[in-house]
Amino acid sequence: MNEKSLQFVQQLIEKTEKGLILWTPAIEDGQFKTLLGQGELAFVVQVKRNTRQPFLLDEHQETILEEELNSDDDLVRASVEKLQEERSLRNLYDKTPHGDFPTETKPALLFEAIGHLQELARSKALKVNQRLAQAEEILASLH
Repeated sequence: MNEKSLQFVQQLIEKTEKGLILWTPAIEDGQFKTLLGQGELAFVVQVKRNTRQPFLLDEHQETILEEELNSDDDLVRASVEKLQEERSLRNLYDKTPHGDFPTETKPALLFEAIGHLQELARSKALKVNQRLAQAEEILASLH
């Protein structure tokens, strides 16, 4: 699991929540994309059953970053269990800063972050589609 993937996904969540990033549906179900920079990078997030994937592609559609996490994978499952245990202990003793989770929980944190980002992207993409449909209705009524 790439630490940069987690940081990047968390940054995208923050920017999406602030409304700084527009999302659109991508080719496959459960997949949403956004363009970054001046359009030279595309970021795609996908959730399909138990698998969650973020992709970062350059302008030539070459993969710069790709992660695939599956909740059935032993490492991810163990990480999710460890993260749940950590959260449970923190709720009881709340002495450790919330952002300072042990390294073995990073796959679970990324798994959760990808799911959260995909839900945000889906919500934003639906709003964009609604606005486009409204604009088309307005244009059609003008003719």
